[in-house]
Amino acid sequence: MMRSLAAPINNDEVKHAVFSMNPWKAPGPDGFPAGFYQKSWDIVSSSVCDFVRKIWTMPSEIGRVNQTDICLIPKVDYPEVVTQFRPISLCNTIYKIVSKVLVERLKVCIPMLISPFQTGFVPGRNIHENIVVAKEMIHSMQRMQSSKGAFAIKVDLSKAYDKLSWEFIWRILCEIKLPEQMTNVIMYAVTSVDTNVKWN
Repeated sequence: MMRSLAAPINNDEVKHAVFSMNPWKAPGPDGFPAGFYQKSWDIVSSSVCDFVRKIWTMPSEIGRVNQTDICLIPKVDYPEVVTQFRPISLCNTIYKIVSKVLVERLKVCIPMLISPFQTGFVPGRNIHENIVVAKEMIHSMQRMQSSKGAFAIKVDLSKAYDKLSWEFIWRILCEIKLPEQMTNVIMYAVTSVDTNVKWN
C-alpha cells in the first residue's frame, strides 16, 4: 500500500483534485478560486498537471505557490481583543490542488495509521463517539468498589497543531514509513509557507 503512495502523480489525480474542490471559496493571494481552474481546465490543465508533477520530483518548488493570507473574522460585533477574531487561512488554489492530491493518496492508509480511538477529523468517524466513551468511563468509575478510588483527566490542547515542532512531524512521517517523496513534499509544504495578515 505504501508503494502506491510513491508512484508518480498522474493527470487524472490532479483533475480529480481540481474538480472535487468547492469552486467559489475565497481565493488565496493569487486571486484564482478553484472555479477558475474548473471553468478553464481545457486551457490550464497541461500547466497545472506539469506543475503538480514537478513538485513531486522537486518538492522545494512548492515554495513558489505556498503563500497564505490570514483573514481575521470577528466573532462578536465590536471586537476589542485578538481572541475575539477567528483566523482563517486563504491559500493559493494551486497549493490546495497539491494538498488535495496528497490527501486523496493518504486516504487509503489512514485506517492503518490513525488509532480507532481518534474519532475527530477522520472521515467516517464521529467525534461524538468519544462523548459516549467518556460518560461510560465516568459511570464505571462511580460504580467501582476499590478503596483507592479513581480519577479522570480531560486535556484540551488549544491550537494543538501550532504546538507541534516540524522535527516531530518529520519523525512521525519517517516512523510510519511514508515514502520519501511524499515526506519531502509534506515537509516543504509545512516549512515554506509565506504568510500575510489581511487587516481591514
